[in-house]
Amino acid sequence: MSKPTARDLESINSGDSYRKELSRMETFADVIKKVQENSEKSVQKFKTKTFIGEIYSSKLYTAEEIAVLTGDASDSILSSLGEDSSYRGYRVYIPAKCGIYPNVTGEQIKEYNKVIAGNLIDLKTRKIISAEDYLESKSEEQKKEFKTIKNRIERFPIFFQRGSESEGSYPNYCKIEEYDAGTPLNYGIFKEIIIVES
Repeated sequence: MSKPTARDLESINSGDSYRKELSRMETFADVIKKVQENSEKSVQKFKTKTFIGEIYSSKLYTAEEIAVLTGDASDSILSSLGEDSSYRGYRVYIPAKCGIYPNVTGEQIKEYNKVIAGNLIDLKTRKIISAEDYLESKSEEQKKEFKTIKNRIERFPIFFQRGSESEGSYPNYCKIEEYDAGTPLNYGIFKEIIIVES
């Protein structure tokens, strides 16, 4: 097949096909605009900032610890909570937002909470043991499994309340409010325990 001549290229480029091709081509700005529109649509998927979730674990925090964890958001979160000597942070599983992550079983959550809280008893001696001693007594496979469980639970967001308020625990359901709709869901305000009647 012979190469197109300059005359052939000129006739192709000057014709309607060339203008049609140009009109179909997107500029970089058009591509960016579409990406932003799609991002805004995904943010608008959850118009409310309030969600229902299940408490997986809880821990006491100082105001300083919250400031380190939440960074720039700490002033806003702490002013929403009000002043207290301590704050309780809950790891909460929210199906509507966390459902894409691998989950854990009820037994795994209970073991995690025992280890984190230090409520461990050596079955042989019937004495309280530290989390380090408890994990040291496990096989390499069990240690690896616990690390996986810990990583999965600690991937879920933390929601804070004043430490003086009534405490919730696994497997309570709760209402929480994310700190900033449209940003990654990492922290927020714990609103209340939800009583589920069976």
